[in-house]
Amino acid sequence: IRDSSQVDEGITVSGDEESLRRVLEILLDNAQKYSSPGGETQVTLHRRGRNHCALTVANQGEPIPPEARRQIFQRFYRADPARSRNGSFGLGLPIAASIATEHKGTLKAESDQASTRFLFSMPLKK
Repeated sequence: IRDSSQVDEGITVSGDEESLRRVLEILLDNAQKYSSPGGETQVTLHRRGRNHCALTVANQGEPIPPEARRQIFQRFYRADPARSRNGSFGLGLPIAASIATEHKGTLKAESDQASTRFLFSMPLKK
């Protein structure tokens, strides 16, 4: 798996460092688990307007169907039951979504034939 990143300079947020690190770890772990063989994982962190930033973790792989994207943030949910063999319990994305909410942010998923993207947006430090 190839990895790439693009990070804007000078982005500062307020929050629990360990929890925010956990969100990144969950999203990276998820991207690497479900990436196509030889696929690329991309991480970006950009400003969104004057008051927010957005962390995006994207990977190439099978798209997540729209009906599954509505449920993947629920505990123990799996879009593909065969994925339970990979050692996960279906808790990572719900934990990440909970942390996003605690930090006045949002976590959403987008998926198409090109890639699956998880977007974590939160306020910048004032």
